[in-house]
Order: sequence, then structure tokens, then C-alpha cells
Amino acid sequence: MTALPVGEGEVPEVAAGREGYVALRIRIPADVVPGERLWYRVRVLGRLGDRAAEGVSWFTGLAARAIDVDIRAAGPASLAVSLRSHLPGQAAVTVKTESPSLALTPKSLTLTVPQDAQSSLALSFAPPAEPCLVPFKLTLEAPQGKLVEKRWLRFVRSKVAAIDLSKVTPAFLGIRFRGKAVEPLKAESGATFHAAANTVGSLEKAGFFCHPPYEGGVGSAWGEFEVKLPDEPCAFETFLGFQDGSSTEDGCVFSLDVKAGKDWETVWKTQYAELKKWKLFRADLSKFRGKKVTLRLTTDVGPADNSHSDWACWGEPRIVLASDRLVPEVFEKEPIPPIGPPPIPLKGLKAADLLDVAEAKVILDGAGVDGGDYKSDVYLNEVFVGHTPGSESDTAWSEKQALAVPSEALKTLGPRNAVVIRNPRQDSMKVRRIHLWFRLRDGRIGTSSVANGPFSTPAEWPHAEGESVPLGADLPAMECDVPVDAPGR
Repeated sequence: MTALPVGEGEVPEVAAGREGYVALRIRIPADVVPGERLWYRVRVLGRLGDRAAEGVSWFTGLAARAIDVDIRAAGPASLAVSLRSHLPGQAAVTVKTESPSLALTPKSLTLTVPQDAQSSLALSFAPPAEPCLVPFKLTLEAPQGKLVEKRWLRFVRSKVAAIDLSKVTPAFLGIRFRGKAVEPLKAESGATFHAAANTVGSLEKAGFFCHPPYEGGVGSAWGEFEVKLPDEPCAFETFLGFQDGSSTEDGCVFSLDVKAGKDWETVWKTQYAELKKWKLFRADLSKFRGKKVTLRLTTDVGPADNSHSDWACWGEPRIVLASDRLVPEVFEKEPIPPIGPPPIPLKGLKAADLLDVAEAKVILDGAGVDGGDYKSDVYLNEVFVGHTPGSESDTAWSEKQALAVPSEALKTLGPRNAVVIRNPRQDSMKVRRIHLWFRLRDGRIGTSSVANGPFSTPAEWPHAEGESVPLGADLPAMECDVPVDAPGR
């Protein structure tokens, strides 16, 4: 039982045989936990005629938050704050923001929050230049008291989807029978192209389902999308597959055509026939950056012109920016920082010293990592290093696994380095604590900073944790920077 201060109320006169009511105002302890049961002892003093009388009773209730607060990242430089008040009537709530290293704006504002209704506000900030972990807090002041909400913002580098085509309505649906002219898609041709949640290998992805025409001939079917591309290097990405239950015999030919003026240009084309497996494909669109274009996603029958069971699926088609961006994540409890200090710091190291590295290794912890048929490819500064070392199990981490850096990759070592793990064979896995170990020719040994992670693929994998990417996609670039002295020191 929680001890509470006494509430007070004035008891009205009550006629014999009748009921009387009184409202009590009580104070909830500041340290109470939402969901905790509170007990109240109520003592009523009065008179029955000319005699003194009293009564004692108890009532109970569960503690609730005065104001529910939800804070989410709303973009690279903004936060969305949602408030739901349980205070009576219209509560005037003043929100104050505070952070030791992040300038949140506005610093203070007052808004009227209705009872049991949602109110929203937006906060903006100047994003940092590097991955980091930043604490911040919101103080909510109302006539009934004060509430402090603590959060952490973690900034990590991640691939950014500029346009999600699965949410864009096609401007035109077309077909072309072999050797004939383009015409609008007609149901009597047997062809279809429509938005769908497609399941391939028991894994569902939003996108489009397409079947090429087969009634009256064979050929291709497509959807066209009118979009404005980002004014920076970008690419088209999509997963391809065949709906579970398909028995396609020669697969389909998939292609992406772009029209930025009058003419169409084929920028990517591939034939794919594997069943029960999504596969990721990518096409560079940087030459069209900043332009209004029409994208045509075409599915044709396979090389044998066999349209049987061509249940083709486009999964998560999107336009992505070529370079990663710092993406904010909000946490209620303090998470692991994205970047940790070098395990073996090397004092007095200069940038020129890294031109004389005798040997180096990529060090990582792995779980669920296949070193055989589903091995992944490890790159250092865009140079191939080798394949991921296999781990012992899906659940237990195999720690401090080492991969020797070949001479070609050694030449790229510098103060700033990036390790990328590419997963074309679609292994379900996770890695953490990625860093570089190196030995200079003079015998000195040092390490880079540590990309803590974990980094997983895919998010649907039961053992995934940390930052996840779709199956078959590259894991996020892992920064392995080597601290060096400033010139002149």
C-alpha cells in the first residue's frame, strides 16, 4: 500500500434513506510507477441528528501517467512529439526542450491539450556531422505538476529511400505482344500489373504483381511511374521473385526503361528464374538526377517464350540515394553508441604513417554467419578483402573473428575507412564490433574505432537485432576511422 496525503471534501447533508455524494481531490505520489495499484482510506465524519457519527471505507485504482508522450524521428533533422493528456478538461502544458549538445527548437512553447485527445508538435535540430549518441529531455509543466521525459538520439549512417514506388500509382499500364505495337493493358490478354503484397519463399514484400500476356500471343506487360528524381546521385533498387506456388519454367525478363524527354532508354535488364527466393537488383540513375522522368517496370516472358506460371513479383521497388545519410533513432533507454573508441589507441600516429602499414585485419563478431555456400563478401574502402568467416551458431556470438586485409586493400588505409559486407547469396546473419587491427613496419600496433552495431539481415530473421536491412542488401557501411594527430603536432 502506498501512503498518501489526506484528501479533503465537504460532506453534504443527507436525508435518511438517501445517498449523498462528495468529490475528493487527491495527490498522486511523484515516484509512483504507471500501473501500480494505489489504495485510499476514506474516513467520513458527521452527525446523525444530535449524535456524532463516522464511517471508514477503502477504494483502489491503478496509477496512470498524467500525459502520455511519444517521440519519434520525423526526418534527418526533426522530431514528432505526440501528447495525450489524462488531466481534467483543457490543460495548458508548457513544453521545454534541453540537450547538452543538440540545439532543439523551439526551446519552449505552450499549448492547450484536451483531455483524452492527441496533440502534436514538431521539434527541429541541426544534425551532427558524424555518428553519435545524444541525450535530450522534454519537461512538461502543467498546473497540476511537472513531468520530465528523457530520451536518447542515436545517429547512424544508413541508406535512404527517396521514393517508395510501391506507394506510387502507375500513370499507365501497357502490354506489347511479340512483334506488335504498344497497347493499353487489357484483361482479355491474360496480363496483369497491380499493387500487391507478394510472398516469395514465405517472405512478404510490398510491391507489384505482374503476369505477361498469354491469351492471343506472348509478350511483355508493364507499369509506368511519373516521378521527379533527387538532385543528387541515386539508383533504382528492387527485389525480384516469383509468387509462392509458381512453377515458371524459363522465368521472366525484367527491365527498367527511363524516359526523360521523348525517347525511352533501357538502363537495366535481367533474366531471372529462381523460385522461392527474392533477389535484389540495382540500376544507377545518376545521369537523370533532378529530372522529371517516367519509369517503366517491364516483365517479359522468358527466353523460351513460355508464359506458364509467370507469377512475377517486384518487391520494394524504390529510388535510393547513392550515399548513406545520418539517420536519427529515438530510444527511451540509453543504447550502445554507434561508434566506440579504438581498443588499442596508438598515440602519436600521423596520417602519413598509414601509408606504411605492414599488415591489417578486419575484426568482427558474428552470429548466424555462413562461411560456405551462403558466404558474404567483405570490402574495405570498396576493395574486396575476402569472405565472412563462419560463426558457430545463430544465437551465440563468435567473437573477434579476423580477416586478413590483402595488399591492394592495404593501400587504401587512411584516417577514414569503411567496411561494407555485401550479401548477394542472401545469408541470414548479424555482425557487431567491426574494426581494423593494423601493424606498422616499425612494429607499432593500433586499431581503428569500433562500429558497434549490431547489423542484421533480414529484419524478419528471428535472431535479428540492432540495425537491419532487407535480405540480399548490403549491410550498412561500418565506419572504422583511425585517429591521427593534426598536421604540425
